[in-house]
Amino acid sequence: MSPLLTAVVSIATLILVGILDFVTGQLSVVLLYFLPIGLGAWFIGRSAGLILSTLSLATWLAASL
Repeated sequence: MSPLLTAVVSIATLILVGILDFVTGQLSVVLLYFLPIGLGAWFIGRSAGLILSTLSLATWLAASL
């Protein structure tokens, strides 16, 4: 998979998980944030994993407010 496609899929997955977290408000959804982080870190690299983890944290905080 190309890095650009992987980045797009990871960000789209992060957005979907954020929406799901906002709609449901359940703590069990938090584990789904590891999907885009793992996908980006595995196929793109460490820097993408760090960026996606920061975006996941921001999304999680925004969904919990």
